[in-house]
Amino acid sequence: MLVSGSQRAAARRAALAELASGRAQLAIGTHALLAPDVRFARLDLCVIDEQQRFGVAEKQSLLEKSVDVHALLMTATPIPRTLALCYYGDLDTSLLAERPPGRGSLETRVVTQGERAEVMRHLLERTHAGERVFWVCPRILGAQAGRAGAQPDSQPEGELESEHEGREESASAEETFARLGRGELARTGLELLHGRLSPERRAQAIARFRSGAAAVLVTTSMVEVGVDVPEATVMVIEGAERFGLAQLHQLRGRVGRSHRPSWCFLFGAADALPRLRFLEQCADGFALAEEDLRRRGMGALAGLRQSGENLEGLGEPELDLALVQRARALVRGNAALRAHYLGEGRDVALV
Repeated sequence: MLVSGSQRAAARRAALAELASGRAQLAIGTHALLAPDVRFARLDLCVIDEQQRFGVAEKQSLLEKSVDVHALLMTATPIPRTLALCYYGDLDTSLLAERPPGRGSLETRVVTQGERAEVMRHLLERTHAGERVFWVCPRILGAQAGRAGAQPDSQPEGELESEHEGREESASAEETFARLGRGELARTGLELLHGRLSPERRAQAIARFRSGAAAVLVTTSMVEVGVDVPEATVMVIEGAERFGLAQLHQLRGRVGRSHRPSWCFLFGAADALPRLRFLEQCADGFALAEEDLRRRGMGALAGLRQSGENLEGLGEPELDLALVQRARALVRGNAALRAHYLGEGRDVALV
């Protein structure tokens, strides 16, 4: 049974009735499943894909719709708190280490403003070969308009706007679209996509990009998940310092989805280059998550903060992990301790 925010009222009522009665035994949905009026006759298993896009309270509210709900959390890049729970919270993990078959190489490059002309030449070559380009910007409108109320489509995970004060403003999606429309790339076809457009306009932009009527899609982080265009082989990210490592990894996953070689170019502030260069060397989502954890902290294991300074007395994750593993081995090797500390109840696993 499908449950989504775009459903008509009658279809939604019918779907909720099927779930509440138990006649429907499988529900597939969006954040709409979190609504209080969504009830299950018996919820045994909850699978949350792209779990990093859900808040702590949101995930908890879904698991509390029944008793002892087993949970499978899926992500390519665990946020710091999730990774810390893998270390300390007895969260079982399964790692899918292989890339899907038939995928070409994906090269990530941190580039400076002085290399912009070289990047543009590369883009023209790829678009003339029939390939597509994502051009991602950190905000919809320019700095002045942004201060008047326009916000980015999504704030980078774990980052605050104050972290970027004093830096030169990155080009917005609207500004970039206008600038590219005056250059050579305009002949390949341009489209603009962001959250302030109407649903019909967004659908039209994606359709033109998929069909090849537009070879370049200027957009925001809203393409982070759910957009699959195998012909897209290049991504340019403006203001890359404004995104977290996990979010950048998710974004570059929009290219390299076919047998063709692909590229991701990161334009970022000079003081963010060491962090961004880590992406050049690493394609492992879990390794990126560990770096994110080291740089940003694990947040509150028992609270709602999903990153930041840990306030619960845990120091270095690597050192503490060894202690946790020793304690866990002691508990599992003793029947009385195992019954007391592990007990029964729901299982939670991360994939």
